[in-house]
Amino acid sequence: MKLSKKKVLLFGGSYNPIHQGHINAALNASNFLGVDEVWLMPRKYNYDGSLLLDGKHRVNMINMAIDHLENFKVCDIELKDNKKELIYTYNTAVKLTRKYKDIDFYFLIGADQVNNLKRWYNIEKLTKLFKFVCFKRPGYILNENICKEFNITLIE
Repeated sequence: MKLSKKKVLLFGGSYNPIHQGHINAALNASNFLGVDEVWLMPRKYNYDGSLLLDGKHRVNMINMAIDHLENFKVCDIELKDNKKELIYTYNTAVKLTRKYKDIDFYFLIGADQVNNLKRWYNIEKLTKLFKFVCFKRPGYILNENICKEFNITLIE
């Protein structure tokens, strides 16, 4: 008998600071997908070079925000990166999927990111490692071709 893999929703962001919108999005997506855990993954660097609070402070804020949520935790893999390799989500995905072979990862992104996916580093390989999930949001017109190409699960 083959055991099913654990399902984990990853939700990356600067969390500078975390807010209720982040929590609500992760809760709704986790309920929709029926995942076992939600891992909030603060990034170490902002892609645009803007400054972030020290990672330990952001982790403390995240932990306070999710204290009452049993299946939520912090994944600090990117904060521990000293070589700037994990600035790319693809590199993080490779590292996580090698470390956790018993997990199916879902990756929550904002509607504002969908139309930019073709610019992401190794996006074709990345979407084979992580199953992408996105909320539809008022005011954002999603490129349906990109959603189909990368098999993105859309949540109303």
